[in-house]
Amino acid sequence: MKKRWKDFKVDKNKLYMRIGQALVYGILYIASIGFLYRMFLSGLTY
Repeated sequence: MKKRWKDFKVDKNKLYMRIGQALVYGILYIASIGFLYRMFLSGLTY
């Protein structure tokens, strides 16, 4: 079977989904680091 350009749209959607997942995981990762950092700072002040 030859690959047509019409089938490339599905791959593009998968690519966008992967990018979205990477963005969500990255944001969660950064948020967790910021939360732990804030907890660490608040622990130092006590």
